Amino acid sequence: MFNLAEQIKRILADKEITAYRLSRKSGIAESHLSRILSGKQKPTTDTFFAIISGLDMEPADFFLYPQNIERGEVKKVEVKPPDRYVLLIKSKKIPPKLKRLVIKQIDTLLELYDGDT
Repeated sequence: MFNLAEQIKRILADKEITAYRLSRKSGIAESHLSRILSGKQKPTTDTFFAIISGLDMEPADFFLYPQNIERGEVKKVEVKPPDRYVLLIKSKKIPPKLKRLVIKQIDTLLELYDGDT
């Protein structure tokens, strides 16, 4: 059975990233991340995506790790400033209901533009 906390810890160890550094990169409080890593708490969807972003990974790479490493499929993700979409997800000032609505609208717009290319 897949263990989210163990997967995060495995990736942290392999990438030589501390929990402190991940908390800073992901915008998650260190105490909250500690509870997730110890298995005492499950992350919300927003927190999960913030963790993946902090690990510089795509969701598929996270779930397939380390199998995709052995096949050489994981690409190094260039670290860049977060875009507005990531800032929206990490924002603590926007009410969750409004955040979900805005994210849904952004996703709809992205789907429309992807169809135009």
